[in-house]
Amino acid sequence: MKIIQWFQTLFRIVRTYDVQSIEDTARVTRLSKRIMDTEQVIRERTDLHVDVHNRGKSYAILIGEYRGRDYIKAFHVPHNSIPELIGQMRNLERYATTRRIDCHPFLDVAFEHEFKRDN
Repeated sequence: MKIIQWFQTLFRIVRTYDVQSIEDTARVTRLSKRIMDTEQVIRERTDLHVDVHNRGKSYAILIGEYRGRDYIKAFHVPHNSIPELIGQMRNLERYATTRRIDCHPFLDVAFEHEFKRDN
C-alpha cells in the first residue's frame, strides 16, 4: 500500500505543474534564440560606413546583402558633438559592422581608438 501512497503523492505534485507555463517558456526560449541568430546574420551581412563632419552634418551609409542582392541606404545623422555621434554608431553595432570612417585627420584618432579600425 505504500506504493499507492507514493503514486498519489507524485500525482499531487505533478498536478501542480503549470504545463502551459512550461510550454510558453520553451517557446520564448526558441524565439529568443531565433531572434539572436537573425540579428547575427543581419550584422554579418551589413556594413556601416560613415562620413563624419564636425559641424553636425554627418552621413551613415549602410550596405547590406540579402538573397544575393545588394542594398544601399544613406542616412543623415544629426549630432551635436563627436561623442554623441560615436554613441549613435555604438548603438548601430548591434545591426551592422563598422567598416570605413571618413573624417578629418584630427578626429581620426578618436574614431580609431573607439572602433579599433585597421584601415
